[in-house]
Amino acid sequence: MKIYFLLAKHKWKEITRSKVFNKNLTLSIIMGFFVVYIVANLVFIGVFLDRILLESFPDTNPIYMLNGFLIYYFFAELITRFMMQDIPVLSVQSYFHLNVKRDKLFHFILLKALGSLFNIIPLIIFIPFALRTFPVYYDGNEILQWIFALFFMMLTLNYLVFYVKKQITAKP
Repeated sequence: MKIYFLLAKHKWKEITRSKVFNKNLTLSIIMGFFVVYIVANLVFIGVFLDRILLESFPDTNPIYMLNGFLIYYFFAELITRFMMQDIPVLSVQSYFHLNVKRDKLFHFILLKALGSLFNIIPLIIFIPFALRTFPVYYDGNEILQWIFALFFMMLTLNYLVFYVKKQITAKP
């Protein structure tokens, strides 16, 4: 566990000590405000998604309708991830010559990938929807099962994109 904190600490130092960090600090602050604004909009969409679905499809259960649309959402997310998400291998290449086990570096890469923006967006949208809509139709157990299924589907997409990109670079 100590090696993961050390690698995270080195990554933070790499970011803060770069020449670009101080030059783009104001730009980073402005971007931070935009990120907060977008997150607030996504939470707003998540909270009122049940009303949007009920107005669009008045005679159906909004959970059934959302589950019907999730396959299209995950397909679009898979394509978006494939186009925009990078494999974070370059950040650990400088540690290969040191006495650090490669499996520790590999696990650090996998843990680092969990903090991707693509992994946070579905949770921001669908957890407020689940907490607001599911208690009307189901009990707490189904809420947790649906959220965990959504989370594991998101992780599957994340690591599937890593695998496919690795295969494409290894065997073009």
